[in-house]
Amino acid sequence: MNVLDAVESEFKSILDKAAYDINVCVKDQSRSDNFEKTIKAIERFDYARSKIEVVRNLKSQLSFKEKEIDESKSDDNSGAE
Repeated sequence: MNVLDAVESEFKSILDKAAYDINVCVKDQSRSDNFEKTIKAIERFDYARSKIEVVRNLKSQLSFKEKEIDESKSDDNSGAE
């Protein structure tokens, strides 16, 4: 498994847990610490969402670079014939 796929999966897990926590806070507003827990869950959600975006951008850039390298090798091999 690609390390970036594993990292993205980890951040998705954090995102899912934060979304669940937000949902619990919204549905059960009777708890005294609900406000603080909601804020922390939203911060974790935002953190994970932004990190997922970074990882996806990295994956896209690396994929583009690999494609360029493959095309360059293909051009080199076609010229050697």
